[in-house]
Amino acid sequence: MNHTLPYGVVMDWHLLLASVVAAFIAAAHSTLGERRLLRPLLRENLDNGSAKKAEFMRLTLRFAWHLTSAFMLGCAVILFVLAFFPLDLVSILVVEILGALFIASAAITGSYSRWRHVAWPLFTLVGALCWWTAAWHDGAARFEATRPVIGIGVSSILMLIAATHLYWAITGTNNLEALMPEKNGKPLFRPRRTGMAGVALALCAASLLIAEQGLGVFGIGHSEIISRGCWLLGALLIARAVGDFQYLGLFKAVRTTMFSYWDTAVYTPLCLLLGISICVIAAR
Repeated sequence: MNHTLPYGVVMDWHLLLASVVAAFIAAAHSTLGERRLLRPLLRENLDNGSAKKAEFMRLTLRFAWHLTSAFMLGCAVILFVLAFFPLDLVSILVVEILGALFIASAAITGSYSRWRHVAWPLFTLVGALCWWTAAWHDGAARFEATRPVIGIGVSSILMLIAATHLYWAITGTNNLEALMPEKNGKPLFRPRRTGMAGVALALCAASLLIAEQGLGVFGIGHSEIISRGCWLLGALLIARAVGDFQYLGLFKAVRTTMFSYWDTAVYTPLCLLLGISICVIAAR
């Protein structure tokens, strides 16, 4: 895993490789994006719109695009620095978070491009290298040290989602386009308030389950039932991320609705990361 260089410097080649790939992604994002996307798009807008609007788009879009590249380059620099230092708990958490960001980027990029874009395998490689390194350094590849932190994060997110569903159950929701899959311009079904409340209770129970497995908040100790419940919950969330190959998930066919946009950008990556994290917590 680690290699000793001259003068006693220890190098983690997994993180070094991850930093090189991340830097390559950042450079390609700026250079190829400028050449193949930004310039043609801005040229078309300049031909069809006002000069003031075109200038605003040019500045805003270019800034956002290259800011994303700068962020990825910053991630590469962090990974490069960590490759040459012993990893403590904080460093391991940083590596795990960066791995999650790159895995989520892989899911979003792959789903948007129908898995034709060359970036998603590179994002996956960087994320996998980060998680492998974190697992190797963190309790014999079982995330022993950071499991409580992962448990806090997952439990908090599930509780927040439960509170959101409870709010919808109380007040109702008018924006079904972003919440429900559509067929022929209409939602596949209209959730009732009792259904929303049931989902909120289920998510709350899942949050408490994760809190016990990852943190032992109720003092039950290691329980096979709780562990299996976590495995089942993680598997269900990963299955939700994979989807039904029609309206939901990474491989959905319908991609033109408001729901499909939010599913690709938020719902599916979140389910994937939560599912993987819960499986890590379950492997106790």
